[in-house]
Amino acid sequence: NNDYNDIGIITLYNTGASGKIYISNNIIQGVYSSTGTDTLKGIDDANTGSTIYVWNNIVYGINGFWNNRAITNKSTMYAYNNTVYGNDQGFSAASGTLVAKDNIVAGSGNTSAYVGTFASGTTNNATDGTDAPNTNPGTNYTSKTFSFVSTTAGSEDFHLQSSDVGAINLGADLTNDANNPFTTDIDNQTRPTGTNTWDIGADENVVT
Repeated sequence: NNDYNDIGIITLYNTGASGKIYISNNIIQGVYSSTGTDTLKGIDDANTGSTIYVWNNIVYGINGFWNNRAITNKSTMYAYNNTVYGNDQGFSAASGTLVAKDNIVAGSGNTSAYVGTFASGTTNNATDGTDAPNTNPGTNYTSKTFSFVSTTAGSEDFHLQSSDVGAINLGADLTNDANNPFTTDIDNQTRPTGTNTWDIGADENVVT
């Protein structure tokens, strides 16, 4: 799209409005065809007073000419188990509070995977670049190789292959998370529980 501020999902510009917003199990693809100063965003939290829960989403192709971001926040956001691929920026902690857990960011380079200051509790995020979230850096993963079924344009499939070593069994078990507990992946398949069983990203590699 060639319009300014093209956005997949946005919370309304309603400064100070309270409440809870839940965004899960979506696939958002950016399609960019302009050379102007467009801003594309996959999931954009534009409010400043709500609590946003963002989990089990796939956001890809948010890229182009200028300042494009897959997931960004202005209020309190809990972003868990999202797969973010091939975007100019992965996560942008613009303002407010952003707690990120078990997310994959791939294809955003070495300085744009996790941008800004992340909140306490951020953990077990992974990237194929070198920039982990600045909070709890020892609990996050850099320079990982992810094995998706397909990243070929037009036939993308971001399920994890069973041979993956970058995300499988490296996540934090969020079954009893204090802020957003859940037990399934983007396919509504049940994630296992326990240490070293939970995968990073939207897909859980479940043997069926």
